[in-house]
Amino acid sequence: MAIDDIRKINVRSPYYITVQDEFEPDVPIPPDPEPPTEPVVGTTDLACGNSVNYAAAVGVKKIRISTANRQYGDYTVTFSNITVPIKYRIYNEGTATGAYTTKGLSQYADEWLQETGEVLSGTAGTTPISATLTHTTNSGNNNGEDLILEILAPMPISGTIVEITSCASEVVAPPPSTSGYVTVITLYNIANLSKLVSGTPQQASNTSAVTIKLNDVNITLPSAKVNGGVRIICSDVTPDWIVDPTTLPYIGNRINPSNLPVWANWNYSASGNNGQMTTVYVDESALTSSLNKLEIRTQADHTAQYKMLIASHPTSQSGSENKILTHNNSETVTGVQMTVQHTLGTSSSNDQLFNRNNIYLSNLNQELPAISSNIFNSPTCRLGECFNPPQEGVNYTFSNRRYYEI
Repeated sequence: MAIDDIRKINVRSPYYITVQDEFEPDVPIPPDPEPPTEPVVGTTDLACGNSVNYAAAVGVKKIRISTANRQYGDYTVTFSNITVPIKYRIYNEGTATGAYTTKGLSQYADEWLQETGEVLSGTAGTTPISATLTHTTNSGNNNGEDLILEILAPMPISGTIVEITSCASEVVAPPPSTSGYVTVITLYNIANLSKLVSGTPQQASNTSAVTIKLNDVNITLPSAKVNGGVRIICSDVTPDWIVDPTTLPYIGNRINPSNLPVWANWNYSASGNNGQMTTVYVDESALTSSLNKLEIRTQADHTAQYKMLIASHPTSQSGSENKILTHNNSETVTGVQMTVQHTLGTSSSNDQLFNRNNIYLSNLNQELPAISSNIFNSPTCRLGECFNPPQEGVNYTFSNRRYYEI
């Protein structure tokens, strides 16, 4: 529409002129353009020891490396099968700092210059190369943040593999002198260990077919007989541990209401048809404050049934001679128990076939230890050939129901 505006020619003139502004009636005024935005880059979590294959990837890739429950120390990343050049750097999550490192073959120098404007100082030849990146955390450069490994690929990557080779050590489990509790893991036979001979079970003469490990510590089951077992004390042996002599037997009638034999004592010798119970010590430095793996493995030509009891007990110390473990008659002592069945046997004497439970335990040497997961692996047979699946296994049932007055 037209807008009429009457104005003086100038401040001194007695005359006025009429000014008319014309607008096109049907042409809209274009809106302001949207501000540019950064592309959204997803972040992949990759655990220590795991790897990822970046085949035909392009753009920015981010990998998060968790520092939870780890001490300060070195994190090492290995790149393998590098041909097409890449750039990478590592930094604390939330603070994208640090220069890129560039690795690749010099045969891609012209394309690299065209894509990035940078001169490539690459490796001659056509053989894929590897590279290692080590990042050290300390109190001055990390306040508990996770690490971000950032990979920039201006050109499509051709199958580069990225592996988190090693990480800083995990925080160790607290010593009983600090926490006031010691965890005891009891594992014992609830039936005789048997070996399958031509499909018929016969009592085993020893426990060589049984493997027990707590993290990387090997533990021997002392007897193949029923009630034979081991108590794993999650602490060093010095000074020695004793059970408060004023308390009742270690595994009381609250756990086995109908059965309170002599073998409920802290330790006992073999007697008749019953095996012996022994104690072993695993230093807390071999245990972590997060997850600990208890591996129970039985060769598949054997059948076994175990009972496991996990309990933390208040402790005290008598001078430098004994550390005293308290159990029964205390509502502060609770335990988790579980039955482990290794009965999916085969008659094959192949020691590569097995039944195995990987039981992950948390809160060791704290008041309430717990089972976090139970992974079971057993033989699979097809067309007369038996094998164990290559993966760790499948999630299996477990319970953290607590029993009191142990």
